[in-house]
Amino acid sequence: MQKLLLKLLIIFVFFFQGISITALAQSNTFLAHADSLFDEGHFEQAQQLYLQEWEVNKRYSPQMLLKMGYIEEQAGHIPLTMFYYNQYLDLTYNTHIIPKIQELSEQHHLKGYEFSDLEYFFSLYRRYYYPIIFTIILLGLPYFIYLVVRALQRKKWGSRPIGFLMIMGIVFLLNNYDVIPDRAVVISPTCLMESPSAGAVCIEQIDEGNRVTVLGTEGTIWYRVLWDNQTLFIRNKHLKIIQSGKL
Repeated sequence: MQKLLLKLLIIFVFFFQGISITALAQSNTFLAHADSLFDEGHFEQAQQLYLQEWEVNKRYSPQMLLKMGYIEEQAGHIPLTMFYYNQYLDLTYNTHIIPKIQELSEQHHLKGYEFSDLEYFFSLYRRYYYPIIFTIILLGLPYFIYLVVRALQRKKWGSRPIGFLMIMGIVFLLNNYDVIPDRAVVISPTCLMESPSAGAVCIEQIDEGNRVTVLGTEGTIWYRVLWDNQTLFIRNKHLKIIQSGKL
């Protein structure tokens, strides 16, 4: 009976591995076709395939994002252009795209595209999240062993546990909370409201293509955003969230 279960388990694993490999091969073939259409200048057809890969298969690459942004730029769809270029930047933090983003923002009088040293630091943190967490844990483990040894030797800890608790607190904070606010591109003209209600006061009319800082959600249809140092509210249908290198 145990041998039968083991054989069934092996068959089950290989079956699903085969499905995964087949799906990946099909996706690569699919993207290769889209890339060939792009290279031939058939931008609309290529974009349709890229969007299918993005929305249906939930996969994308930095090169795909650049091509999607370029196609939207050629079509004059600036909000989507800014979204894809910013998604590329957030995924790779390849700074060569920043002058292009700033050039477009100046040409179209868009706001929210200032890139500070703090944003650079946050992008590096997102890019190297797992190595950072792993390094912090490695630093904390010897410290923990040292404290255990002192306890076994019946020696006083003094203030040493404070350092260990600080390290563990940092790991907990980074692992359980998104300490970096998301950004979003406004994709249709709308009002920034004083409160999350259709009947609230419209504080400012905002054009498509501008970028806002997302502070959180209010209910199911509203985002709380930072704009010109004010906390305001916007309907979710007017935004595309820059997804921090992941879908």
